[in-house]
Order: sequence, then C-alpha cells, then structure tokens
Amino acid sequence: MTPGTPPGACLYIADTGDNEMARKSVVIYAVAEPDPPGRRSGAVRSAPATALRLKYTGGPDDVEAIYVSPRDSALYRLVAIRTYSEIYTFVPGEGGRLMPSGRPVCNVTGLEVQGEAIDFLDDSTFALTSEADRRGRGSIHTVRCPE
Repeated sequence: MTPGTPPGACLYIADTGDNEMARKSVVIYAVAEPDPPGRRSGAVRSAPATALRLKYTGGPDDVEAIYVSPRDSALYRLVAIRTYSEIYTFVPGEGGRLMPSGRPVCNVTGLEVQGEAIDFLDDSTFALTSEADRRGRGSIHTVRCPE
C-alpha cells in the first residue's frame, strides 16, 4: 500500500498524460476496490478516491500509463502495453519487475491515428480506444491477438 492510499485492494486511475509536456504535476487517484456487482442488490458505489499528486523529478513528461507492482497483491492477468502500432504483453517477475510474456507481439499498425487505451476482454482479445480525430470522433476497436 502506498502512503496516503485507502487500506486494502485499490483501483488506480492515472491522470498522467501530457502531450504538450506542460503540466507541473499529475494525479493518480486511488480508491478502495468495491465489491463486484451482483454480490448485493442496488447500486454499487465506491468510497471517495484519494488524489496522489506527483511531480516528475526531471520536469514535465508525457506518461500515458502506470504499472502497480503486484509484490503486495495478486495479479491475475497479463499486463498489456500498447504503442501506436503494437501490443506487448508482460507478466510480473521477481520483485514485481515486468518481464516479456513470451506471447507474440500483436500488430495494430494503421488501426487508429492516435491510440490511447487498452483493456482486456480475455487473455488474447483487447478493446482499444483512440483520441478524437479532427472531426471530434474517437474510436473503439476489438482486436484478437495471436496466443
């Protein structure tokens, strides 16, 4: 657990992107992980998020993702990192260091002009989203990668 974060398992939401490299600080929000829907009736609400404000030692930087080491928690899936043209998958190694998963690199060249986010649908299928284009439209794609 990071000092200042809620006790127990947390969800982390990163507000760290800075394409212009002009932000003096960034924020990572930590919220205690709520029970999944279905375990109780009614709406599921989370506790209030704790804002962790950070400054990079070398000044502004454009960080588009974070990784929380599983040293103190369980990690049940591969870790996916995407570039504009490829998806790489990793697994936690000793001390929480990311190690290549051994799966092939997944090529997504040309799918989106400026891809931003990635999420797992299953171990080899991903949902990808992009920033808005000049007409103000973003995109969502589903990609199945080789196993």
